[in-house]
Amino acid sequence: MKIGELAASCGVSTDTLRYYEKIGLLPRPARRGNGYRDYGAEDAGLVQLIRGAQGLGFSLQEIAEIVVQVGRQEVTREMVEARLKAKIAATDAHIARLQHLRETLLATLGQLVCAPGTPLRVGALTAPAPAPGGSEDLGVALSFGGNRP
Repeated sequence: MKIGELAASCGVSTDTLRYYEKIGLLPRPARRGNGYRDYGAEDAGLVQLIRGAQGLGFSLQEIAEIVVQVGRQEVTREMVEARLKAKIAATDAHIARLQHLRETLLATLGQLVCAPGTPLRVGALTAPAPAPGGSEDLGVALSFGGNRP
């Protein structure tokens, strides 16, 4: 099938398919006499695997490792299970960071001491300790722009 047909059947753009080919996720397809790419059913399955893995939060680099294993027929249930468990753990850690950020935002919101409609003095507000990797400068975090001391 031509690239447009594969793209339509998989719900992606032709540019996406070309990109997957460029970075090695899709093997270079055979070419027809007119130079058009000629994809097979296995390519459609591979694109569906790539899109499915992306939907589960896997990066293209992680997917590339999986694609190599799929090509070698080395994928086992245990391997998939291990990757899924690792992704779940990473997702849980990300959720914990977001929950901490939410708590910090709520605490900071509760510390606003000026009346609505009046300028906020940056020094009048002390934020709780930032989350790891967070901003230590509340003015930067709140984007005060030109009103910074």
